Amino acid sequence: MISTIKNKISADTAGIIRRAIFFVLLLGFAIIAVFFTFRGLSSPRGMEQAQVAREIARGNGFSTKVIRPIAVWQMEEKSQHKERVASFQKFPETYHAPINPVVYAAVLKAVDGGNQARWKMPLKSNIYQLDRVIAGVCVIFFILAIGVNYLLISRIFDTTIASVVAILMLFCELMWKFSQSGMPQMLMLLLFSCAMFFLWLSIENASENKPAIVPVIVTGLFMCLLVLTHWITIWMYFGFVIFAAIYFKPRGILAAALIGMLAVLVLPVVYIIYSS
Repeated sequence: MISTIKNKISADTAGIIRRAIFFVLLLGFAIIAVFFTFRGLSSPRGMEQAQVAREIARGNGFSTKVIRPIAVWQMEEKSQHKERVASFQKFPETYHAPINPVVYAAVLKAVDGGNQARWKMPLKSNIYQLDRVIAGVCVIFFILAIGVNYLLISRIFDTTIASVVAILMLFCELMWKFSQSGMPQMLMLLLFSCAMFFLWLSIENASENKPAIVPVIVTGLFMCLLVLTHWITIWMYFGFVIFAAIYFKPRGILAAALIGMLAVLVLPVVYIIYSS
């Protein structure tokens, strides 16, 4: 009996030590990525989303300073139709999906990113500090995604496999590079991971003959946010709708609700962006 208790205590202690080592490594990698290896946003698309976020934070709306020829043509067509002169001061952004720049803008607003005098480029540095703030946001999204995937894999398999997945994600160099790019991949990873977590809950409920409507709707909400983070993910949403129509009973009811969510949450945003 005593030996069993001692073994249990030693196993619990070993587990605590392993978790502590993992969190120290996670915190250390995050600090290194944001403060030591960061050399500015590494992706042109990430830079574009960052400058859209700055325009939003400065009160200029969903506008951009990166103007493409096709966007000029779109503006001219709208100007002729609406009988107004095209303005390049607040040029509407029509290329990027809105969620990621809006999240960046909220963070920039919180740190007074619109104050150009406060956030000047340092004379002895080639790194714009607000870009470091954006990279920090991406790193936080990545850390949260690791946690969500740990919870998901531990429900599907066990905590041992979930720990291996978390360690592999932690040591994945590509993930850390994406977190320094300014692109929406880390937010997309987090949203997709949350969607899969609630989808698995809905599958568990359905297999146990419990109501699955709530986790399915929550999954649809995260999938809609994913679509608003990158337009290409619309195909994933339609795949999810097809799966819901086939798997969940009564067949078609939840799929129709998901199509309604897409119409209510996504289509109005698309209309506002492309009709402004």
